[in-house]
Amino acid sequence: MSRKRPRYASRGIAWLLMGSGLGALLLAAFMLTAALQSHFWPTVQGSISSYRVTKGSGKHITYGVRVTYSYWVEGRLYWGDVHSHSSDTLPGIFNSQEEALSEYAGSARFQPWQPGQPVTVHYDPQDPKDSVLRPGSTLSGWGMCAFGIILTGIGFYELAKFKRLASASENGSSVLPG
Repeated sequence: MSRKRPRYASRGIAWLLMGSGLGALLLAAFMLTAALQSHFWPTVQGSISSYRVTKGSGKHITYGVRVTYSYWVEGRLYWGDVHSHSSDTLPGIFNSQEEALSEYAGSARFQPWQPGQPVTVHYDPQDPKDSVLRPGSTLSGWGMCAFGIILTGIGFYELAKFKRLASASENGSSVLPG
């Protein structure tokens, strides 16, 4: 019984999976490098300057609250608006602009983020305008890393399967895919 050689389209999909996985791993490495380095950045005291409600994108529209803060480094004033390496908005997703404003104004959990409140700002010593309020790695960075590993693994597995099938076909033996 002879088997046909693996189709080139299937092999192309395996290469595409592997390439996409490696691309996701590179993106994750970029995201995690900056996030992990921010743990070691120096800190200064800053102050919340203002806030605004931002509209998210996607199938279901959501809203978040984004704060702007100011801080001084070596006699120079800087402004930032990055909460963490995974989100520019404060934690919390709202269904309407009114809900976001109401929660921000009246909730105890947002009290530290009101204009005039002091905040600890972590800034990049090489580029002080690059700052964040919550340093460190994020779930999105690690999730992207896992996604990349899975895609790359599936791509390698499929390529190895095709190679095994092609080799068996050339030797005249029958190998079932597994």
